[in-house]
Amino acid sequence: MSRVKLLWSILIIIGCQTNHYKDSIVLDNGVRVKFFEVSTCDKNQDKRYANFNISAKTKNGKLVFSSKYQSLESVSSFYYDSLLAFGMGELFEELCEGDSVLFSIPSVMFIKGIFHNNSTTKFKSVNETDSLDVHLKFISFNNDVEQYNFQKQLINRAKKKEAMMISVKRNEWSTKYLDIFNYDDLFSVKVAQSHQDIPEKSDSVKEFIAIKYLITDLNDREIYKTKGNLNEYYDKSLNDQLLEGFKILVDHYNIGDSVVAVMPSKMAFGKRGSLVNMIAPYTPLKVSLKIIQK
Repeated sequence: MSRVKLLWSILIIIGCQTNHYKDSIVLDNGVRVKFFEVSTCDKNQDKRYANFNISAKTKNGKLVFSSKYQSLESVSSFYYDSLLAFGMGELFEELCEGDSVLFSIPSVMFIKGIFHNNSTTKFKSVNETDSLDVHLKFISFNNDVEQYNFQKQLINRAKKKEAMMISVKRNEWSTKYLDIFNYDDLFSVKVAQSHQDIPEKSDSVKEFIAIKYLITDLNDREIYKTKGNLNEYYDKSLNDQLLEGFKILVDHYNIGDSVVAVMPSKMAFGKRGSLVNMIAPYTPLKVSLKIIQK
């Protein structure tokens, strides 16, 4: 379907539409696409890279992917040519910067098409049989130079935002807690001490660190929590098992201590973030940790 035909089909109906979206069309593969915004653009534009804001949810509203939580400054970037191999290539060829669309597709199609992976195991709350509601907001199409500068801007913005968030939280803590432990941009406080659930150390486990913990972002969005009363064990001989921030806390505090800490991204998931755990690059974290064994 040509861009002219696509826009013409939309404009015919816009005048009589009362819905919040402007129109919907059906692609050759049978997928119905709803348009919230329709823009115009130069079809000869260099489209080396494509930048989107993406949100994908199951039919019962569980978030599977979100640029807000899994991409740099809410922007998911892709090589444009790789998107044309996606089952929605017809749509990507016709859309312009600023267009906003919604469509439903199988989860496997979304994950394979966008991330070139056949497995749904890296994504929370999704099965291969699920259908996903996908909302795409097109931000920009860039050539090599434009994308390089765009990425630099996003990185600088993310770093400044992280520094501001840590500064605000540090100031808040300074009026709330005494005896704050500071290590570079990490700061923590002991909130309790109990040996009630500390096991006897046996020879088989003495080479392991055991902890229970909760990770949230600084807005208290829960990211990960150890299951029930189970401890998580980490081999002391393996340097890359524990995040750097966790190592610092375990080294500083004692067995039985419960602590709360703010951890900068450089001591957590850094500039890459974590796709599986929905942690965007340069995201500082709040950790509630109990040391069971060290």
